[in-house]
Amino acid sequence: MKNHLKSILLISAITLSNCSNYQPLAEADCISLIRGVTEMPFKNDLPAEGNYYHLLSISGDKAVTDCLLNQVTNTSRMPDPRMSVPNKREFVAIGDVAIFMLVEMYDMSFTTFMDEKEWDNMGIFSYFKYVETEGAREGIQATLRDEIVL
Repeated sequence: MKNHLKSILLISAITLSNCSNYQPLAEADCISLIRGVTEMPFKNDLPAEGNYYHLLSISGDKAVTDCLLNQVTNTSRMPDPRMSVPNKREFVAIGDVAIFMLVEMYDMSFTTFMDEKEWDNMGIFSYFKYVETEGAREGIQATLRDEIVL
């Protein structure tokens, strides 16, 4: 039993680390990874449950980055993992969490893909307004693909 558990842990580590052999994550695994972000702290030094800190720790991993980039346009709903946010939503899109994680993982600003003035005036509310416009998610995805170079 102990060896079986070690084998499972080793396979999981290889799947997530992908150090030398690039293997894309299967879509179901990718979505599970994103749905596993159950808490996103308001400040990085606060504790959080779920995959948030794990994803931060593997910034630069091509398979995980590609997984997140591919899901930016996914509008399927999941519980909003953001903690201590005024007017927190009950649900956000999987693509929203993918964007939030990419912004954190690569130390980017939302103004990379949004109007700086709107962001300065309304913050995250301007983001949610923006992603509701036609083609916005596709535009964000293209911008992030251009900006994140592995």
